[in-house]
Amino acid sequence: MESTISTILSSKTAHLIEVLDNNPSHSQIILLGDVTLKDKTEPEHFILKLKKKEFDPKDMSIEVLNQICSSPSQYFNNDIYTKYISKALAQNEINIELIYPCTQKNIDKFRAAKFEIITETYEMYKNKTLAYINSFDKNHIQWIHNILYKKAEKALIEDESYVILKNYTSVDNPDILDCLGLPYNGDDIKSLRDLTDKHLPLLVKFSKEGREKIAELFKCKPSEIRAFVHYPPSFYYFHVHYINVNIEDFSTTVNRAIDLNEIIENIKMKKDYYQTVSIDHTVKIGSKLYDYLTNKSICN
Repeated sequence: MESTISTILSSKTAHLIEVLDNNPSHSQIILLGDVTLKDKTEPEHFILKLKKKEFDPKDMSIEVLNQICSSPSQYFNNDIYTKYISKALAQNEINIELIYPCTQKNIDKFRAAKFEIITETYEMYKNKTLAYINSFDKNHIQWIHNILYKKAEKALIEDESYVILKNYTSVDNPDILDCLGLPYNGDDIKSLRDLTDKHLPLLVKFSKEGREKIAELFKCKPSEIRAFVHYPPSFYYFHVHYINVNIEDFSTTVNRAIDLNEIIENIKMKKDYYQTVSIDHTVKIGSKLYDYLTNKSICN
């Protein structure tokens, strides 16, 4: 049976429209296209994310290095520092991610853009951000229900109140500690803004028990696991991120990631802390959320 990606790319109606993002530091490119398949009457967008696979230390040997470094072209030298380019194909696997059919929200998420830091008061949240959240199609988190009710993906850890699974961005590498914690009642907790003292038992379980169980699976210490919540999140169903403390990328930066234990202590100090405090967070310029937060004509 032909794969979806082969069906799309072999279609004479397939076109590339735009490079959404080109990230040399992550050896990654994200492309937007459209296609009209046989059972469709109108073109549908698709996103292709191509990323060169990371090297696996277990595969390294002098023989493999000799293949990789064969016929190198030198382009830099200064004292003991020399740089080469090799066109060897060894170890050059490419991870491919397809999103089809994709929505404008998907396109906005993957399009490279500049960011601004916006100070969101709770009044702004109620009058602007909440209107943005309520504008989503109700099915935008169907994939989460598929996980919780065992229709798709497989949880690493299951509890009566939550599940923890590999983040889809790292499912191709089982050794990378990059996990997602999802509560069964997350529909009622859209984001950090909904958290109060009644959620403390769940948050403590995510922090203590979640870390301990993940540490056991990945053979590390709980203190080597960073647990945090994004604000604003990429989807509005409450979830916790767990990654190895040595991983540093945009997802862990200030004004985006908020430490889970910090959240717990803030709520212990003031039960409605996140219904009163202003939050500085990064927003992609030109995104729908940015328009809601900066356009005074919206929901004033």
